[in-house]
Amino acid sequence: MDLVALAMFPNLQSLSLSTRDLLDHDLHVFAQQNLRNLRYLTISVNDEIRIADTGFRHICFLTSLYHLTISDLSCISDAVFRHITALNKLEELEIGFLCISEAGLGVVTRLPRLREVKLYGAVELGDDVMAAFDVSKLECLQLSGQRISAATWQAFAGACVRMKTLAFEAGRLLNEEFFRTLERTALGLEELSIDNLEDGVMEACRDLRYFKENVALRRGGIYWTRTPLLGTICNR
Repeated sequence: MDLVALAMFPNLQSLSLSTRDLLDHDLHVFAQQNLRNLRYLTISVNDEIRIADTGFRHICFLTSLYHLTISDLSCISDAVFRHITALNKLEELEIGFLCISEAGLGVVTRLPRLREVKLYGAVELGDDVMAAFDVSKLECLQLSGQRISAATWQAFAGACVRMKTLAFEAGRLLNEEFFRTLERTALGLEELSIDNLEDGVMEACRDLRYFKENVALRRGGIYWTRTPLLGTICNR
C-alpha cells in the first residue's frame, strides 16, 4: 500500500489504517513534514503481521497527535514502543493486544496530557504501571485482562477526582470500601462498568448510587450511568 500520496494533504487531521495491505515501510511517510498536522490516527492490522519496529518508530514524528489507536501489532518491541513518549500533545490513547511488557507499557504514564486510556488484552498491566499514572488527570479508564491488586485499586479510588468513565474486569478483588471511596472522590463520574464482583460486596453496597440508581445488575457485575437507563433495573 503506497501512502506517499498522503503528503499532498498537509491539512490532513484524521487517518485510519486498517488494511491488510499495509506494510512496515509504508509508515515511513509519517516522517514527512507535511503530515505534522495529523491529530487522529488509528492503526489496526488483523491479518498476518506486517508492521514491526522499523515502521512504527516513525510515529514519533507526529507530534500534533491528540488521539492514537493501535491494535494487533504483535511485532512491536518495548524499545520502539517507547517512541510514543515524543507525543506530548496526546490526550487519548487506545491500545489493543500488543506484545508489550509491563516495563514497556509503563512509558504511557509519561505522556503529560493523557486523560483517556483504553487498554484491551493488557495482560502485562500490573501495579507498577497503574501506580505510575497521574490518576488525578484521568477522565476515562477502560481495561481488560489486567492484574492489578486490591490495594492499588483502593489507592486509585481515592485519587480519581476527574474520572468520568471507568470500566474494567476482575472486580472480585474489590471490597466495599473501594466503592464508598469512589463515590466520595469521583463526583463527576458518568459511567461505571465492573465485572466479576463478589456477591457480598454487591449486597454491602446497596445503599450507594452505583447499585440503586440507573443501574443494570448482571451476573457478578454492574453497569451504571448518571443518566437514567431505559426500562427497569435488571436483576441478577
